[in-house]
Amino acid sequence: MLKRFMSTVLSVFIIFTIVSGCVSNSVDSNGENGSDQIELRFSWWGGEDRHKATLAAIEKYMELNPHVKIKAEYSGFDGYNQKLSTQLAGKTAPDIMQMDFYYMAEFAQKGEQFIDFYEYEKQIDISSFDEKFLKDFSEVNGKLIGLPTGINSIIFFGNKKILEKTGINLEGKYDWEKLLEEGKKINQNNPKEFLLNMGPDETSMLIAYYIQQKSGNNFIQDDYTLGFDKKLAEEAFTYMKNLWDEGVLPEVSDYVTVRGNLEQTPKWVSGDLGIVLMSASGINIFKNSNNELTPLLPPTHKGAKDSGIRTQPSQVFSVSKHSKHPEEAVKFINWMLNDEEAINILGSTRGAQPTETGREFLSSSGQLDPLVAEGVDLGLENAGMPINAISLNTEADKIYVDIVEKIGYGQITPEEGATQLVKELNEYLSDIKP
Repeated sequence: MLKRFMSTVLSVFIIFTIVSGCVSNSVDSNGENGSDQIELRFSWWGGEDRHKATLAAIEKYMELNPHVKIKAEYSGFDGYNQKLSTQLAGKTAPDIMQMDFYYMAEFAQKGEQFIDFYEYEKQIDISSFDEKFLKDFSEVNGKLIGLPTGINSIIFFGNKKILEKTGINLEGKYDWEKLLEEGKKINQNNPKEFLLNMGPDETSMLIAYYIQQKSGNNFIQDDYTLGFDKKLAEEAFTYMKNLWDEGVLPEVSDYVTVRGNLEQTPKWVSGDLGIVLMSASGINIFKNSNNELTPLLPPTHKGAKDSGIRTQPSQVFSVSKHSKHPEEAVKFINWMLNDEEAINILGSTRGAQPTETGREFLSSSGQLDPLVAEGVDLGLENAGMPINAISLNTEADKIYVDIVEKIGYGQITPEEGATQLVKELNEYLSDIKP
């Protein structure tokens, strides 16, 4: 009797163990173990508005998907890319990363770092994105390694208060000579006022527009050769020096303490500067009580081969090649970029929505700032050729900006700057050419 009882108990125990094992190892509809919770790390930079909106979106997604926990890693822009570069090199990068598209391409050149979204079509709908825009800015070697968080245009934004006060009209298309002549009027009328609010970095970009319009090439071409010659560089630098000499640009020294924070320039805060060259998505931080902003086109050469105007992703979202849960990471990105609830939460904190559906939704709900929308539209209508990744190489850019700064301080002449630029860029490109 005892043996029969123990045999029955043992049989029940074995059956229970088998059943329990089956239950604990069952796979739920999300493709993960029912008892397991997936953790994803998500890094981004931005201001307070972006942080709050993104954290709210994360909370909502976790509420809708209880099996997913998303760890937020956010900060300001300073040091963000250096930290991410170190993480990518050590294979410790977050699952989901917000990046500038040119950093994405630069990182990708150092080896396979990111998944190819084309391989995850079941998890994400990319049909709502402009196909050409994706190919121009998010593909590397035929792989879609990033998805734009928004569309952005880098153009002029003018302070109507000071422009109208001085009788300056830069609406529509105009040439570089008119920019110089109109700019002189402001400073001649009041020596404390200037047309352009630009430090060395922004001045470098404006002069890159000058060069690209004449050459019809990217600053650096895909074969790692320069898209301009010394003669054109000297011409552009001479024009740039005239902007300082004629009082169109404030002195370079005015920007030492506000580099990277142009909206804090004292003369801008007090309403003594007329125009800033800025991305449409970031223009809101330039608003203050002393200005009334309107989007304007930068100048264009007569017979220009290209407008030079950069229209590009605000940023991109990429997924680490080393993520343990790439499908779940892609699902979260799909939700952020395509779901109306997510779009409503995130608003325009990353610029104008990258999908047509998203832009229509934000516009109809009044969440897309009209100034941002107007700026993006103006840039899209007059966009230049897609800028390639090598033209945005950070080391090459540093060489260029340093020379612009030296000319601004009067340490070298435009001719010397052009000679130095061609020499140093060619040497650098020769070293890094694959």
